[in-house]
Amino acid sequence: MPITPLHFGPGLALKGIAPRGVSFLAFAASQVITDTEPFYWIFIANEFPYHRFFHTLPGACVVAFLAILTTWPILKWLGPFWNQRLPEQLTPAWSVPPGSPPLPNLAMGAFLGSFSHVFLDMIMHSDVLPFAPWSPWSGPLGWLSPGGLMLVCLVSGIIGLTLIHFRHSPSHKSPS
Repeated sequence: MPITPLHFGPGLALKGIAPRGVSFLAFAASQVITDTEPFYWIFIANEFPYHRFFHTLPGACVVAFLAILTTWPILKWLGPFWNQRLPEQLTPAWSVPPGSPPLPNLAMGAFLGSFSHVFLDMIMHSDVLPFAPWSPWSGPLGWLSPGGLMLVCLVSGIIGLTLIHFRHSPSHKSPS
């Protein structure tokens, strides 16, 4: 699934389950950074394999750190600007906490994003070798059809958005 928002589905599900524990921005950034690799090998170099270092476990760690390094300053400096323009009904779920962005939340989003990306691509692409260069094992290749995998990502995103909506809907808040 190169350069696809379907990878965001599991991130939305995580955001719905743990709204303050997982940074969706860091999750999404790790998806985009990971997919720069097949983008380059497919569209610029036109050379197989398309999934290389960023689609290994060590590469996923590098991607997670890159996602943290890119999202921390974005949230730090643009967070207040974002919060001022965020519609009131979206504030509880999508606002940026004041002050420095919480590093554990960024790390959780970045690492879950990069590792889930490798796992999802392992199911679909034969050139994803998560344990390279130590092992040629390609993991759960073919566990789901490409359509089934996309459906799982889409449904997880819908579930996540539904959880976020109901968790923060004024009609569903418990009385104080």
